[in-house]
Amino acid sequence: AESPAVRSAVARGLANHSDPRAERLLHRLIGDPHPDVQTTALTTACAWPAASAVPALLEALRAGTLATRQSALT
Repeated sequence: AESPAVRSAVARGLANHSDPRAERLLHRLIGDPHPDVQTTALTTACAWPAASAVPALLEALRAGTLATRQSALT
């Protein structure tokens, strides 16, 4: 599998793509085992329109580490 740095770069690259395919990928990245990838994916979700961001934020609350879940709430 790719390194956390590569997965984080993919998450950053999704910032300008809030289509359904990008949403599915970002949800997977929010559930990534590496906290840095989760944080980057969450930051990307926050740049999306609300209709796309809210499901990603809910995924962060469900699957993220404690720090990711706390960030999703703020």
